[in-house]
Amino acid sequence: IRLYAYSMKKIMLLRFVIVLRLVMGLRTCLTRGLAASTVAAAQIVCAAPGVEEGTKLFEANCASCHAGGGNIVARQKTLTTANLKADGYTTDEKLSNMIAKGVGAMPGFGQDCAPKYACTFGTRLSEEEIVTLAQYVQIQAQAGWAST
Repeated sequence: IRLYAYSMKKIMLLRFVIVLRLVMGLRTCLTRGLAASTVAAAQIVCAAPGVEEGTKLFEANCASCHAGGGNIVARQKTLTTANLKADGYTTDEKLSNMIAKGVGAMPGFGQDCAPKYACTFGTRLSEEEIVTLAQYVQIQAQAGWAST
C-alpha cells in the first residue's frame, strides 16, 4: 500500500510539473511513466513553440474580456474546451478565422478585418500572430486555464 501511495504521489507531482511547464511555456517534457492524458498534454506543449508569444498576445489583446478563459461580455461564451467545441471552434484554423474576423460582440483582429466597425480599434495582428494566439487558446483550454 505504501508503494502504491508513493507511486500515486509521484504521478501527481509529475502531472503538476507538466502543467506548470505548459503554463510557463517551457518546451521540455517529462513523459516517462506518466498516464496517457498527461503524456498527451506534454506532447501538446512540445508541439506548440509559440507559448510565450501566445501569452504576450493574449495578455495584450484578449485578457481584458477573456481573463482566465472567461468572458465578461457573454458569460456563457467562455474559452473552455467544451464551449469552443460546442461553438464549432475545434481547430486552430477555425479559431484563427474567428480571431481575425470577430464574431458577435468580439471585434476582429485581422489585418483585413471588415467592415471597420466590426474590428478592433487597437493594433491589428498578423496572420502568424493570430495562429499563435489560436494555438495558445487551445492549449490553455485543454489545460483548463489553470494558470490564468
